[in-house]
Amino acid sequence: MDDKYGAIPIFYQALSEAYTGEVGFFNTIRGLIIAMLCAVARTMETNMSGDYSAPVKIKKNEHRLLQIEKFVDDNIYSPICAQDIASAIHLSSRQVGRIIQMYNGMTTKQFIIQKKMEKAKQLLKDNELTIKEISNRMGFSSQYYFSQFFKKHEGYPPKIYRDNINHVG
Repeated sequence: MDDKYGAIPIFYQALSEAYTGEVGFFNTIRGLIIAMLCAVARTMETNMSGDYSAPVKIKKNEHRLLQIEKFVDDNIYSPICAQDIASAIHLSSRQVGRIIQMYNGMTTKQFIIQKKMEKAKQLLKDNELTIKEISNRMGFSSQYYFSQFFKKHEGYPPKIYRDNINHVG
């Protein structure tokens, strides 16, 4: 077998360390054994093929962001605040805010508003629901308040948005 990865010199270096017995030789030999095993494994793997890339690990905060998004989506029709999210996923409201800021570049309130606007736009595409029904479903106290909220964030009232969507689509 060809020693193209240099396992034999590593072996002789480990023997030399054991023979001299200088301070720290045990830890040095342990490291050399690992290096030698890797070299031998690489030599033997010439017949093998396949993808051995490292698996992607979801980071803790990415998992928490998914929990935050799921909570907001599941409760989109209710009034939601940072404390509601924090209580549901057992974090502080400041930590929830940090996670949202890190991944989305916005505050918790902005994130909730964005999600509510996405849902409101989705409902406005459906002509079966009146704007009043949509405002009730979205948890607004009145159609007027919903229209003001929508206009503030989109630049035009929901009726104009609906008319434009229906003429384009």
